[in-house]
Amino acid sequence: MITYSIAECANKLNLSQKAIRRFVASGELVAQKEGSSYIVNEDELIHFEKLYKQKKSQLAKGKDDNRIAKEKDVVNWADISNYWDNVPKSEMTFVDLFCGCGGLSKGLEMSGLQGVCGIDFFKEACMTYGHNFSHPYVYGDIKLEENKKIFYQTVEKQLNGRKLNIVAGGFPCKVLVWQAIVLLMTQEILYTKSCLK
Repeated sequence: MITYSIAECANKLNLSQKAIRRFVASGELVAQKEGSSYIVNEDELIHFEKLYKQKKSQLAKGKDDNRIAKEKDVVNWADISNYWDNVPKSEMTFVDLFCGCGGLSKGLEMSGLQGVCGIDFFKEACMTYGHNFSHPYVYGDIKLEENKKIFYQTVEKQLNGRKLNIVAGGFPCKVLVWQAIVLLMTQEILYTKSCLK
């Protein structure tokens, strides 16, 4: 059986080694790990080359807008849309501390994880979170005992005996943002005053 290294595949297909590694990582090009490197058998390379040429010709005809290495692109794109649209659901669960409107929660859900609960003390952000997610959130300051208790009870109820796997949290930066704004405004005022002198 004839096999090729990543470098040999890249050379044979006129692609970068990085592009070949992406195709291996996405599963489009089947390779076996041998020691610390990958090898591709000849049959798999021929099969991949046919598929790749077919996708490339569809792009040239404008029939497919999935991004696969275009001639003039600087980047050799790997199409991950099949994985993006069909994320396998995981049994893993997460809670989101300082959830805000749910950016971190959305990323975790898009990765297949199951949201249990979020908590934040920014009212409008919590309202947005509630609108965007089917799992509950707790509106309140996590430092207060009563809010902690409500949060723990909500999490326990939502888990219903399952295990909590991830405690995620985007730490609050509201105070830091305001401090930065005040600092910039102060410096701008001082600069303006010095220009007026």
